[in-house]
Amino acid sequence: MAEVVETKFAKTASGGQVAYQVVGDGPIDVLVTRFSVFPIDLMWEEPRLAHFLNRLSSFCRHIWFDTRGTGASDSIPHAEGRLSETVLDDMVAVVDEVGCERVALLALGVPVALLFAAMHPERTTALVLVDASADFGKTRATRRVSANRKSPAASNSRAKRTRSTRWEWLRV
Repeated sequence: MAEVVETKFAKTASGGQVAYQVVGDGPIDVLVTRFSVFPIDLMWEEPRLAHFLNRLSSFCRHIWFDTRGTGASDSIPHAEGRLSETVLDDMVAVVDEVGCERVALLALGVPVALLFAAMHPERTTALVLVDASADFGKTRATRRVSANRKSPAASNSRAKRTRSTRWEWLRV
């Protein structure tokens, strides 16, 4: 198991606390957004992830954080209610606390980095999307079935379909 990096806390504009870790000391600052599968304190216990973190440290300083409502960060006040804007506020608070003027965003499947880049282009040097989708919730099979339903040829063949092929997209 790798050595665990110290978890620090940034204060948001609304007064909440966001847990974050800064790893590495390279010339590039990278803010990582991710699904909160596990808290940042536990990242180091997964050997493959620890290896990835160490490799990333070879060329950049990367910043990981638990969004409010997850991990060691505070909960989201019910009054705020808007998750995307809350996460955006978390990102700004962490970047300010670390002292970054500009950051490259590494979005591991989380589209909120797009919002940060759009709202703060002066603070964004790069945007890297990993496992991203502009078509949230739709698989390739559902898009194919939807496209077939719209075409005239598909409407003629729709009547000929049997029940077993009608739901083919469920088997993907």
